[in-house]
Amino acid sequence: KRKYIQAAKTLTVREVVNLIAKKDSSRQKEGKDSAKRVRGQRRCERCGEAGHNARTCAVEIVNVSNSNKSK
Repeated sequence: KRKYIQAAKTLTVREVVNLIAKKDSSRQKEGKDSAKRVRGQRRCERCGEAGHNARTCAVEIVNVSNSNKSK
């Protein structure tokens, strides 16, 4: 999303630097820059351990219907 500062006259370098400084200081006051999202470590869907995914998981899933038939 583009924001235009002024369209009527050209700005000097000093004016641009001042406008950027004001914008950055207002962002820091709001705390937008410091509140970045930190992702957690990804885990396997089958066993819940980190370091691999469900496709490469070495844990065997026991079928409940087969275990009842053997008894």
